[in-house]
Amino acid sequence: MDLGNSISLLFCIPFLGMLLSIAVFPLVKPAWWERNQKYAVIAWSLLFLIPFAIRYGFGVMSEQLLEVIVGDYFTFIVLLFGLFCVSGNITIEGELRGSPKVNVILLLIGTLLSSWIGTTGASMVMIRPLIRANKWRSRKTQVVVFFIFLVSNIGGCLTPVGDPPLLMGFMRNVPFFWSLRLIPIMVLNVVILLVIFYILDTRAYRKDLAEGIVPEVAKGEKEAIRVVGAHNIIFLAAIVVAVILSGILPSTKVFGGGIHIFGEVKLTYAAIIEVVIILAAAFLSFKTTNKSVREDNHFSWGAIQEVAVLPEFRRKKYGDFIVRLLIDKAMLSGAQTIEADVLQGAEILFQEVGFAEAGAWYEKEGRQWQPMQLQAGNIHKCCNCGQ
Repeated sequence: MDLGNSISLLFCIPFLGMLLSIAVFPLVKPAWWERNQKYAVIAWSLLFLIPFAIRYGFGVMSEQLLEVIVGDYFTFIVLLFGLFCVSGNITIEGELRGSPKVNVILLLIGTLLSSWIGTTGASMVMIRPLIRANKWRSRKTQVVVFFIFLVSNIGGCLTPVGDPPLLMGFMRNVPFFWSLRLIPIMVLNVVILLVIFYILDTRAYRKDLAEGIVPEVAKGEKEAIRVVGAHNIIFLAAIVVAVILSGILPSTKVFGGGIHIFGEVKLTYAAIIEVVIILAAAFLSFKTTNKSVREDNHFSWGAIQEVAVLPEFRRKKYGDFIVRLLIDKAMLSGAQTIEADVLQGAEILFQEVGFAEAGAWYEKEGRQWQPMQLQAGNIHKCCNCGQ
């Protein structure tokens, strides 16, 4: 059922409300948002679905919702998953020093990649080299901000692989290369932003040098810059081909149909082929790439790398319990001192169980860490072993 010409613009209000909630609440009410974000999403969704069902009927609402889930959301998530997996198996190694010129080159490369491996893929591939190159600098906020502008946003405007709205258009029969007409606009914006960035970064760079902050000079031969896991470019190309096929195959006789689900909703054969190719590319990428590459990229499913707790389980003392359990285990094994490098934001938890600061804050891979230590004399005050 085509509702494009009859649906009121008032139905856009819940969508705008959800976007504003996502943009504003994490800044003004972060703790509240962390606890209640799922309820906010449900509330805004119901504010759309209930009036829509009243206006067009429950059957139409159910069919439209199912069509969005099957036709748009499912394939979109699979695409993101594939790009996330494959790009996580590519890393850039070598000696890079974060000067304004080097940063501009890295930003430009990331921007050009975004339209072809997705903003998610390009961000994953390029953010680590950029962080490593600038880890010696004190003033570097502008580097990450302009990375978000260029690599994570503007760079993806040329193909449906690069940007979700373009992918939605492609799923609605907009030609794959239609957005290439945006090249002049993209070039203009990229040039303006890179010029502004170069000016800001040069000022920050000179201030760092004036204060005696300089990069460490590597001993021995300079390590050449190289791409590790470069064979995964083949799998990225396969994902791009899968997306293109999803727009071409529905017009053929063989693959024009699909599996009927409900009403006029069906999972097309083209979508099934796209999903199979993307998942196969992700699987082969993992099987053919050394695990050390993902470790260098700090690849994780969610926040497993940081031993994080899902939002619905936070502030329920699970983290406290885990820390105390580990302390008990260490004490029973005869440890007299426990040392830990604690991620910023978790230091209060460790202080509550007896840890004290054992050194200055330091930065690693773009994150702040605090060395902390627990002496044997304090272990008995916080553990639950009863000794």
